Amino acid sequence: MARVGGRVFGPHEEFHRESYRLTDAIRIEIIRLHKNGIGQRTIARRLQIHRKSVELWIKRYNEDRNLKVYANDEGAPRLTSENEDFLLACSATINNFDNSSDVAAKAGINFLSIQSISRRLNESGLQSRIAAIKDILTPEHRAGRLHFARRYVDYPVEFWRWVLFTDEKSWSSAAHGQIRVRRHQNERFNKKNIYSIKRSGRTTVSVWGGVWLGGLTPLYRVQNNLTSAQYITNVLEGTLLPYIRQAYPNGEPVVFVQDNSSVHNSRTTRQWLVEHPEIVALDWPVKGADMNPIENLWGHLVVALNKSRNEQGLPFHARDANGADELYALVNSEWQKLMRNETYIESLIESMPRRLQEVINEEGGWTKY
Repeated sequence: MARVGGRVFGPHEEFHRESYRLTDAIRIEIIRLHKNGIGQRTIARRLQIHRKSVELWIKRYNEDRNLKVYANDEGAPRLTSENEDFLLACSATINNFDNSSDVAAKAGINFLSIQSISRRLNESGLQSRIAAIKDILTPEHRAGRLHFARRYVDYPVEFWRWVLFTDEKSWSSAAHGQIRVRRHQNERFNKKNIYSIKRSGRTTVSVWGGVWLGGLTPLYRVQNNLTSAQYITNVLEGTLLPYIRQAYPNGEPVVFVQDNSSVHNSRTTRQWLVEHPEIVALDWPVKGADMNPIENLWGHLVVALNKSRNEQGLPFHARDANGADELYALVNSEWQKLMRNETYIESLIESMPRRLQEVINEEGGWTKY
């Protein structure tokens, strides 16, 4: 019998495979029968296993009182061949959002533990990571994003410093949780590793906010479903316009970014913008969230909110009015803290040329932002 590359070859190869597939219960039963004076051949016959398996576990128990299986140490041969390792890696590459047991099953390998499967995949460079979750992009979405990026990529940073980026953010009770993906290092935003979703779910807390080099706008809490009338009255007239007029009392125009939701793009909203020439809406593309620096602010806010929520014992998805009020209070508190982080805000605004270049590099696809 010979050992080559961690695998044992010879007349007892099948015994070595069997020995390390035995359940904890079988290994314990081997020792119990042995202590009761039962011979090794009889134990093997009763448990319908190889006598060498009985001998191995009795020896290990007598030496160190240990019945654990070690990964590829001197007494534990590797259970998979190079071909089986290759099949596992192929299965994980094709079914990269599947869990370890499903990956192994689709590779036709059903004798490894979850830990062993994970080790094999890690050895192949396919580590389990939290997947990037993005909306589905149609060919039309990609074309629009690419057109916008090519049009504005050469605009200087100075232009973007005085653009006001706005957006709404919602926390939904229909959260899908973290999705994991098997991938190689530095491939998080590779197209095949992005988990695409369709947005749905009951919203518990929604807010509107804006960011530019001048800082952050006041945060406005959206009540119920936002309509065009509410957007104009409460957001544009009630929050945005007073903020801009305070920053530019002489009426200088401000370039303004909003996404292409139906509320933002309605006839009444467009007419309101025509009537207020001091606010110039940029021709932002559909599905342009990763180009908008405020998305990073929301991400920063979520991390801070999770920490505050855990410290205060508040559930993330508030189920009643009081819970939603408490959640909004936390959101607003973290927003006020961000207002003082001028260096972070400036770095977000100055990233605009890089964001646009990456959209071009991805031919209109999602970027790391």
